[in-house]
Amino acid sequence: MVSFGLADACTLIDEQQATKFTTPGSWFQLAIVDRATKTLVGDCGIHFLADNPAHCELGTTIHPCMHRSGFASEALTCVLEALFERFQIERVRAIVDARNEAAVRLFRRLHFRVSNVAHAVWFKGERVTEFTFVILPDEWQLQKQDSEKG
Repeated sequence: MVSFGLADACTLIDEQQATKFTTPGSWFQLAIVDRATKTLVGDCGIHFLADNPAHCELGTTIHPCMHRSGFASEALTCVLEALFERFQIERVRAIVDARNEAAVRLFRRLHFRVSNVAHAVWFKGERVTEFTFVILPDEWQLQKQDSEKG
């Protein structure tokens, strides 16, 4: 297990503050906070890909006691809107362990589609199947229109 201590967290914050948000090859961690309690409930990672900065990868982690509360969905909806509408990102992907049923449901609910299935990928000490989910700006707009209708 990799240890990530306070000094590591301080270094990460300093590095992120010194880096432009859309820098190719950079990861940015955004806090997900419960508005009512002002409590940190998770984070959303955004990776601007080095080989194509108009493409990025998302990941999210929510504290287990806060699962099924809508935090990931709400946070990713806001992030996707900003990425597509403010930063003109052309493609967003998320790579998900196929056993993570909650994440699979989340990305399907946000209208991502599976673009690739990779079997026997080495992840956290074992071989797993990974789904690569993607969404494009026009697909995001259709999803937004559908949600506004009903």
